[in-house]
Amino acid sequence: MQLATRAGRIVGYELVGPADGVPIVAMHGTPGSRVTRFPIGDPYAAAGVRVLRFDRGGYGLSTRVPGRSVRDCVSDVAALVDHLGWECFAVTGGSGGGPHALACGGLLPERVTRVLIERSLAPFDADGLDWYEGMTDGNISEFRAAEHGEDVLRAVVEPEAASILEQLGGDSAGLLGDTYDLADADVSALSDDAVAREVRKMLREALRGGAEGWIDDDLAFVKPWGFDPGSITRPVVVRYGAADTLVPAAHGRWLVSHIPGAIEERDDDGHIGSIDPDEVTRQYSWLAGG
Repeated sequence: MQLATRAGRIVGYELVGPADGVPIVAMHGTPGSRVTRFPIGDPYAAAGVRVLRFDRGGYGLSTRVPGRSVRDCVSDVAALVDHLGWECFAVTGGSGGGPHALACGGLLPERVTRVLIERSLAPFDADGLDWYEGMTDGNISEFRAAEHGEDVLRAVVEPEAASILEQLGGDSAGLLGDTYDLADADVSALSDDAVAREVRKMLREALRGGAEGWIDDDLAFVKPWGFDPGSITRPVVVRYGAADTLVPAAHGRWLVSHIPGAIEERDDDGHIGSIDPDEVTRQYSWLAGG
């Protein structure tokens, strides 16, 4: 589905879960797309939630927003929930979707009820955090390039995107290439046929128009987000994995310590997190107010 915004942009979106479910907005990772969904069972029906997923600018069906910041996603969220008639909603985001979920919590406090982030990056200028420590070489190269601007980053990301598209028919565990050293738990998860199928579908749609969304995400992460995570007043859960090599655990610990009242959920997994449908149902149930 597509929505034409008042600003003249197109935003691609999808809905999953029962039509009368509690409204939740879910932010995809980097790179990612609206077609991301949990591959095992139906935690949406089990938790009684209606989940909206949309393509950030430059991904999938959505018009690019050159130079966008993390906070700029909030206008697309507001347009979508207004279109759907949702007055209040919860929001969740994993990996690169985490900062964008936090932006909604910080900038739409009168509408957002709860926030759950998983494996989320912390702000690039986070006080007291060595942002790159513990991060795999591929991500370090990517974000270092982003620090030098779009042209330098494009030279790194576009070949990566092309390589991913070429490999979508093969082993999902090796999609990111040799410089991205994944935790054993991630390799195991990507070896699951159902997980691999959803990852391939998500990436194919994310990169259908090229690497623009990926590039713009990375550029947004290494500049000011446009809001203070410490200003969020709604309940927040911060989930992170001790073995995560893409977004090190220190990012999660920083967010927990800087978001007032944040609930910390740490596990021993990598970046993908749990593929247990009961655990995911629990997360959605909490977002729904349970």
